[in-house]
Amino acid sequence: MLLAEELLLLALDPEKGKPVNSSRAAVTVGMSGALIAELALDGRVELDGERFVPFGLAAGHPLLAEASRHLDRMRADRKVKRAADQIRALDKALGGTWDRVVGGLVERFSVEADSGVTRGGHGIGSRRR
Repeated sequence: MLLAEELLLLALDPEKGKPVNSSRAAVTVGMSGALIAELALDGRVELDGERFVPFGLAAGHPLLAEASRHLDRMRADRKVKRAADQIRALDKALGGTWDRVVGGLVERFSVEADSGVTRGGHGIGSRRR
């Protein structure tokens, strides 16, 4: 399980399946940071001055590999100057970190997104089998 997925699950009310205290925006930034942290823990990203720089082989997990590719593209973008900018820009580059992480949980584990979770809703719950 990715760090970003674990963070999402920790941020959700276990009974309602929705973010605690309307924390979706903060959790989204945290999940983008968790993707970068996981790349760093795997030795695939390092901090060079004030920016994250990916290197080495592509990550094994598709979302991590995509995040690494986007970080690499950001090196040429003069608007993305600092690591904090990269974290925020990664959300947009991935088409929404929240949606991608929820989608991964839905695809691989026994959870389901309730109506609208990937289009502005917030819930996620257990799937009955």
